[in-house]
Parts: sequence; structure tokens; C-alpha cells
Amino acid sequence: ITIQHPNIVRGLALGEHNGLKYFAMEYIEGESVRDRLERDGWLSEQDCTALALQISSALLSAEKVGLIHRDIKPDNIMITTAGDAKLCDLGLSRIANEDSSVTQSGIALGTPMYIAPEQAQALSNVSSRSDQYSLGASLYHAATGCPLFSEETPAATMTAHILMEAQHPQ
Repeated sequence: ITIQHPNIVRGLALGEHNGLKYFAMEYIEGESVRDRLERDGWLSEQDCTALALQISSALLSAEKVGLIHRDIKPDNIMITTAGDAKLCDLGLSRIANEDSSVTQSGIALGTPMYIAPEQAQALSNVSSRSDQYSLGASLYHAATGCPLFSEETPAATMTAHILMEAQHPQ
């Protein structure tokens, strides 16, 4: 599958050299949303809005070709020096309706603080809506400076996504 969108980091080459597999992608001058959060604590309302619009557009484009990212999080969103958001790291991506045996059905894939409930439960109905949930959790973190859920263990954090309602930000 190929996907070209101004808010998705472009893949340039995929191959193998001396038994090592590689993937080369577009160089992005800038920083991740995670880096920005660590430095500034949170993003402004204007930056969050721009981020939401740009990454939502990228996810819509991915959905149109049947691609599900499955690991939307602040670490995987770059902000260029020009202020554009770029979605990267499609390492856990899969094609919608792909044979689930290819992606190890029954194993939760994703990052606990941003994982959609159906991913945390390792259900087979992971879809573009799962990416939207993870984008929402990432935006909550960007806007408030705190993750939606951050329990003592990864398992407890995933359980919180399944069973708890988000708290109103302080």
C-alpha cells in the first residue's frame, strides 16, 4: 500500500543490506509532540487545534486506503520547524480487514497511555475509530499536560481505558 499525504512522513526506501532490513524515511526537521510536552508542559489551544486538524486529515487519508496506524501517540507526531504536524512510525500499522493471524490476534498492540479500549482488549474490531480514540487521548495530553490515564502499571492503564471515564481536566 502506498500513501501520500502532507501530514504523513514519506517512506523513501525499504530493503535489505548484508542481512539487515532497513526502512528509510523523510527527514523531519523539528521535534515530536512528546518533546514539546516535556519542554513546555502542554501545547497552546491554537497548536492543539492545528495538530488535531492536520493529523485527522492524515488519518482520513490512511482510512481511505484501508490503513490503521494502531499507535497514535505524542511520540509519533512530529512538528516541523514550519509548524506542520506529521504522523510517523507506521510500524504497528495494518490493513483493515487483514487476516488477524498476521498481527497476532489476542495480543494488545499499542501504547498503554493512548491505546483504544478495543486494542487494550486485543479485540479483532480495531479500526480507524481506534486511531481516532488514540488521537483524542494524545490531544487531551497535549492540551492539559497530563495523560488521559496513567496508572501504576501498563496493564492498569489499559484497564482504565476500558472501564473508566475521562476526568474533567483540572
